[in-house]
Amino acid sequence: MSISNGKGQQLSQPWTLWSTNTGQVNLSSDDPEDVDPVTVFEQVTDFGNLLSLIRGQSELYMKQKGIPFATNEDELRAFLGTCLVMGYHVLPSIRDYWSTQPDLHMPFVASTVPWTRFEAIRAALHFSDNEKMLRPTV
Repeated sequence: MSISNGKGQQLSQPWTLWSTNTGQVNLSSDDPEDVDPVTVFEQVTDFGNLLSLIRGQSELYMKQKGIPFATNEDELRAFLGTCLVMGYHVLPSIRDYWSTQPDLHMPFVASTVPWTRFEAIRAALHFSDNEKMLRPTV
């Protein structure tokens, strides 16, 4: 299996990042020093496939509701990154991250995802197909 280092270079030599009695994580790289934390996270968690699943299920969910919606993996990365920032930089209201008040405004969040788009993605965020869910029996 060939893995990219995030810089457009294909990596070929596997090396073990860590190993425990429950398993090990192998990364492919010509130089272990060249692998950044984001690459490790994405390989270990299969993040690209997760983003693809979230995109597909979110678009399907909105289609089932009759609401037009489309997104892509980069936009979902920005949305999820914004949510992570909101987890450690807590403000009284989600809307406050886009506030123009100097004591509330968070430029990183406001410049990454516009408020209306953030809310549209949040409303659409879905992880499973409702059509495949078991119906409750009464």
